[in-house]
Amino acid sequence: MATQLQDPSAGTQFAMPPGETLAETLEALGMAQAELAERMGRPLKTINEIVAGKAMITADTVLQLEKVLGVPASFWTNRERLYRDTLARRRETGELGIAPGIVAGRLQHERKLPFSRGNQLKRRFDFGG
Repeated sequence: MATQLQDPSAGTQFAMPPGETLAETLEALGMAQAELAERMGRPLKTINEIVAGKAMITADTVLQLEKVLGVPASFWTNRERLYRDTLARRRETGELGIAPGIVAGRLQHERKLPFSRGNQLKRRFDFGG
């Protein structure tokens, strides 16, 4: 299931785990996870964990996916990066208990951050909350 997260740099509302994209790609190609694992020379468990979102897609894996599926390695790398970056932003915001836009607003009010820069940060890190 896609996690509803906004990517501040791309303006999207969802960051779908790359494993879901891999599952959809396999379905479109009519390829089973077992076949992918065999063609990549990887354990089926590894492919299952990627699809389930329990394992990250590594640099070696993206090269193997490119070779077997014909989908560029950069696509898989970017999917993984976007997902992990967005999760990290959400964790950081959740750990602080304060939305980044509120922090920027407070810094603006205290004149520790120029209003123009603070407004840029608020727009960039607005998670729709």
